[in-house]
Amino acid sequence: MFVGYVGDLSTVLGITPLVLSMIITPIATELPEKLNSVIWTGRKKDTLALGNITGAMIFQSCFPVVFGMLFTPWHLTGITLLSAVLALTSAILNFTWMKIRKTINPFILMLSGLLYLIFIFYIFG
Repeated sequence: MFVGYVGDLSTVLGITPLVLSMIITPIATELPEKLNSVIWTGRKKDTLALGNITGAMIFQSCFPVVFGMLFTPWHLTGITLLSAVLALTSAILNFTWMKIRKTINPFILMLSGLLYLIFIFYIFG
């Protein structure tokens, strides 16, 4: 149902379904997990909150990607290549910071959000 609505909305907005899905799907699929983690953090259950986010991210980055790689053709050019490069840049920056500093820094995490905004501006720019 979600995929059908994304297709319909992309037609109304005049953009390709790929572009729209790359913008809203991550938000739509992870927002409930984020809300649960915020609630658990407020209840002083930080371990559950971090486990929830980590588990959701591992699932989203592993299983759908494996199925996509196995059962669809991959032609990374243009916007799909930019998306991959920005995602890998974000991961490398965060991983490098954690390896060197042994902490998680909210400003480094927000840099990932900035990379996401760069992607959105590239799409509509």
